Amino acid sequence: ARHALGGFWVALRKLKEKVLKTAHAAHWYYPATALEKLAWKIINSLRVPFVDKESFFASLAADKRIKFYIVTSRFQFLEKLTFDWLKKYGLTQCFTQVLINDQDGDPLAFKARIINEKKLDFFIDDDLDVIDYLKKNTNVKLFWVVPGHKDKKDNNHHDVESCNDLIDTLKRLFPKERP
Repeated sequence: ARHALGGFWVALRKLKEKVLKTAHAAHWYYPATALEKLAWKIINSLRVPFVDKESFFASLAADKRIKFYIVTSRFQFLEKLTFDWLKKYGLTQCFTQVLINDQDGDPLAFKARIINEKKLDFFIDDDLDVIDYLKKNTNVKLFWVVPGHKDKKDNNHHDVESCNDLIDTLKRLFPKERP
């Protein structure tokens, strides 16, 4: 997904990374107060999915040989919002399963555990911190979605492909399925 607020989202994400991650826990930030949770709900509700102009993702998702999972580190208080968001954009039927960090644990460890349990073939993320962690804790093929605000040179993993968006990544993974 990308964010409707563009540059504002980037600034907010940088603030979260530098300040908030250390506010409540040694390793990850959990929004503890009602105001913090409200802010997270607002920010996450403004995200919009990548545009699938050619219905490429939808056609892949309709193919019963391919299974897509959402593995999100969103905490339990964002579960309803996440499912409402998927429904709003008509994406609910595209995923075999939506796995949410409903125990509010370490988001990185959650993603790694699910990837390993499900024995996923590939994983796509837009957060290089997540990619760094998963590189060390899984054997999955990783793809880093690099929205326009990040420099692809930041990717220090030569075996992790940098892609423009979800559709670009899927076209690399499934070149024979192109419409």
